[in-house]
Amino acid sequence: MRTKTTINFVSQFSRSVLHDITSKNKVRHTRLEPAIRSFKQPSRTIPGTQLTTRLPSAPDLIYRGSMGTKEIIYVLETNYLGTESSVSRKSSSLDIVEYIRENDSKYFLSFSPCKETVKPYAAGLSMLPCKGYIIVTGLPKVYTIPQKLLHLNRDIFSAYNHQQQDKISRANAEGITHAFEDIIDMTANNNEITAVLYSSAQEDWRPVVSEDLMSIFEVSGPGRILSQFMSATQIAYLREWDNPDFTKRIYALEIVLYGHDPRDLAIMNDNAHETRLITKDERLITLDDARTVINSGELDKLNALYTTTETQRIASVPKSIAIGDQNALVEYMTAKLKECPLLIDKKYAAKIM
Repeated sequence: MRTKTTINFVSQFSRSVLHDITSKNKVRHTRLEPAIRSFKQPSRTIPGTQLTTRLPSAPDLIYRGSMGTKEIIYVLETNYLGTESSVSRKSSSLDIVEYIRENDSKYFLSFSPCKETVKPYAAGLSMLPCKGYIIVTGLPKVYTIPQKLLHLNRDIFSAYNHQQQDKISRANAEGITHAFEDIIDMTANNNEITAVLYSSAQEDWRPVVSEDLMSIFEVSGPGRILSQFMSATQIAYLREWDNPDFTKRIYALEIVLYGHDPRDLAIMNDNAHETRLITKDERLITLDDARTVINSGELDKLNALYTTTETQRIASVPKSIAIGDQNALVEYMTAKLKECPLLIDKKYAAKIM
């Protein structure tokens, strides 16, 4: 378990990228940075279609887009993806449904599993020309999939809709007009993977740049205004950096978030059984399960001994294991990971390289 007192290590990779990003642009803390030059000099850019082919792809790779340089510089300077809990201005909320709509929680960070849907977040949503970055990483230690949660328990999302409709009705009665956004539709069209960075202020599960970040791509876009008058409307590739120390973590825990009512978790497990996501002898993994397993340190010890060609996702455990039973959970998960044929002992890997 890492805490907020952890001293940040900045790798040579991070130092190199920071130098490249900041050397030509001394002040780059706005996301609305002029990028017209990149479209006037075709030799410096690669069309968006080719950007897709250059981005690495694998079942256990995910992407995060960020406009401007503020986020990427923070990531490289701190060696972590995601803002440190003690300095983040976002709320301390584990309400995943509200996060989908408001994007206001220091405990979550969104990624895309798709190379196409990440592009607008890097340089496609701004009205003005801008540069941005696409970060390619392995799977985080703990994550959830909002779209899957919707399929497992639609009632949680319906309840949120009713709450919002009540708020809007009260606001309208006071002469304040608010538009209603259906969280069910929003989530159904959302393919994101949400990393769980913390479960409280004491934990720190953020991805580590020096280990978990595979590559960074610098891109540019003409902005929505100019794209109406320019032929180059797609996001363009500028340059990239590959992290030589990137290693895939041997494990990633997929959890379900359901609030505080155990009946909602029961509904999720029942629907998971019916849709054959899990067997009748299994149950889904909760935040309490993830917290007790990650904080034991046992999975990280195993990760330090082995490498893999593909991260193993663990999304369920035997239902005979009680929620939060550290010994039983650790024993089951370590055994499951060791059974994976893709696991390679790092000592052996070092000898054959």
